[in-house]
Amino acid sequence: MMFTNKNNNLLIFVVRKIKAKLIIFDLDGVLVESKETHYTALNKALKKIDSKYVITKSEQEISYEALSTMQKLMKLTKEKKLPLKYYDKIWKDKQDLTFKYLSDIKKDQNLIKFFKRIKKNNINIAVASNSIRETCELLIRLLGLNEYVDLITSNEDVNSPKPHPEMYWKSMIYFNVEPDQTIIVEDSEIGKKAAK
Repeated sequence: MMFTNKNNNLLIFVVRKIKAKLIIFDLDGVLVESKETHYTALNKALKKIDSKYVITKSEQEISYEALSTMQKLMKLTKEKKLPLKYYDKIWKDKQDLTFKYLSDIKKDQNLIKFFKRIKKNNINIAVASNSIRETCELLIRLLGLNEYVDLITSNEDVNSPKPHPEMYWKSMIYFNVEPDQTIIVEDSEIGKKAAK
């Protein structure tokens, strides 16, 4: 989802209409197009172990998209018999590759303007992502949004990542707001399920 003036105006209209006090944004696929980066990085790490563990595009779209790396590894163990002993190596290799690929992201002036507009309306901004905290912080900083984001909830900050709603609960509790005062912006089915 790219934030254009058209959908920025629509979101601000919705925010005013429901008197929102909090907007929670997903990160990957909503604020930054990094899904392909995560997919490629994980597959390169998996291929180092054995190419039979590589996730196809079809598998990604149908059942792996928006899951955390650990959730994907557990699913691979169940579906493709990936041994547990490789988890740490795959996870580390995947994170190293992800940081390398994401370091080229530039500030997004359109998003910066949009976030400024949200803050001018006295609305809190949170980011809830199945990525690790370090990735979330890096991307928010590279996009130029760190001064506008009031709270980040990563997969390391919860017991149950999406599709469980814990990330959203934590954000609402932190700001002491009700669900009907909160807007959640998601793009994946996993994220939408958590939001609902």
